[in-house]
Amino acid sequence: MALKEIVPDKITTQGYQFYRGQYMGKGTFGKCYALTRVGSNESVAGKCLSKKVISDFKVEHKIMQEINIHKKLDHRNVVKFFGYTEDSNYIYLLLELCANRSMSELIKRRKCITAFESKYYMKQIVCGIKFLHQKNIIHRDLKLGNLLISSTMTVKIADFGLAAVCLGKTRRFSMCGTPNYIAPEVLSQKGHSFEVDVWATGCILYSLLVGTPPFQTQSKQETYDKILKCKYTIPAIVPKCAANFISITLKVDPQQRPNIEELSANHFLTMGFIPDYLPSTCIIMPPRTQALVNAGDRKVHPLKDADQSDLSTRRMKFTEQELSEMLVKIKNCLKLIVLKSETEIGCDEDAEDPRLRPFIWVNSWTDFTHVYGFSFKYNDNTVGMLFNDNSTMVMLPSGKNGYYIPEANETEYYFNVDKIPNELNKKLTIMNSLRKFMFENLKNAYDNKNAEEQEPFSMVPVLHKYFTSQDLVVMYLSNATFQVNFLYDHIKLIICPVMDAVTVLNNHTDQLKTLHLDILKTYGCSRMLHKKLKEILPIIDKMLQS
Repeated sequence: MALKEIVPDKITTQGYQFYRGQYMGKGTFGKCYALTRVGSNESVAGKCLSKKVISDFKVEHKIMQEINIHKKLDHRNVVKFFGYTEDSNYIYLLLELCANRSMSELIKRRKCITAFESKYYMKQIVCGIKFLHQKNIIHRDLKLGNLLISSTMTVKIADFGLAAVCLGKTRRFSMCGTPNYIAPEVLSQKGHSFEVDVWATGCILYSLLVGTPPFQTQSKQETYDKILKCKYTIPAIVPKCAANFISITLKVDPQQRPNIEELSANHFLTMGFIPDYLPSTCIIMPPRTQALVNAGDRKVHPLKDADQSDLSTRRMKFTEQELSEMLVKIKNCLKLIVLKSETEIGCDEDAEDPRLRPFIWVNSWTDFTHVYGFSFKYNDNTVGMLFNDNSTMVMLPSGKNGYYIPEANETEYYFNVDKIPNELNKKLTIMNSLRKFMFENLKNAYDNKNAEEQEPFSMVPVLHKYFTSQDLVVMYLSNATFQVNFLYDHIKLIICPVMDAVTVLNNHTDQLKTLHLDILKTYGCSRMLHKKLKEILPIIDKMLQS
């Protein structure tokens, strides 16, 4: 029987009751759900660990060791441990909920990030490790997947399953960790200590800036050989100060690496510009880095001073050619799923992977092409329009800031509504009327002062192409998100080729399920999904020809 069918709907611990909510993912020993406290809107992450699986793996003592270590930790950059409880079937760990998921998903979406962002994140990661080391705790499994991001874009170190207390000059000899991040002294089993976490910081920074770990290969043994020889290459795109940080942490001899105290004083983390905060849109899009640097200067003329984002930001945007290639990738993938499902009907639930859920999708649209253009509103309350002259204007959630993309121009021009030039007044008037129309049934649709202050640094995808018919509406966004709204049953399909995922959103039930495309290609999909994918394929052909 599936775990999610037998985890109780209500969990009681320390006098509080929690309702089991959205499924968030699974691990070796169980699954994770969002839990909402009864009588309040307070939510936590609940790791539901199967006692049977724990017993089969004979790791009872390791689970209790993880609990005993984690419950004593209280730091801004460590996932907060609220408590635990158990019943005859499960151990429930109640942890801080990190809405923006892990840095592993961040890099999968973004491929790599800017130097500014990497400084922002690494400063927090090193700060968290410094706290752990001061408590005589070695994490021993630091990697992108164990670094979570809160709703306020704060990094949180998670998963203390391999953590160990190390006093004085004590050395550990167990083989543990994740292949791409394991330090050479762990592989050689000569004894290891706090230096393994320092090694991991070099691997993490490299992964953030390059998109892959420094020693990644096609086989585990080849990766281990490269680690033992410390054989890696730093690409020219990596800034010198970041390259220095990587090179001093990735030393075969652990005694040659700086300790975490020394690393926290490294020039990469103390010199040059480091943002105080990042907008949550950085999960899917690079920030307007020049705006971050010039945060104190808002006097920008939108049609004269384009956002001069650094080269890494420009490199992360999809070109027209790349968007066409992504559309072909979607088509080929859907054809394979449809073909497989003609003879073998699969179970969509077996392919569910919440980590791949989209952050932004179109939750309403209006076709004004007979007058102005095609309008759209995202689930975060951003409103935009692709005008009939092929220009685009986007109003960010507050309605006070936005940006404009002229026809056949990939550069975004940021503006504030109080300082907009005369040549954009007509389109701004249309946008204001559009926002009023779309929000007429919403009360307090936007009330987030902190997010408003971050809007000058935010970037969101825009509508690249669209297609409408009597039965469906297709919207293809500039981040390669391909969304289909079926008008006859109000179901949305959100296909993301970057994450290899399709999300099924049912407007009637508010159910949202994200499925891994590779699993659907292997085992097939449900009849409902099969029917809808068949409908989409000819539309993709038309969009590729347009």
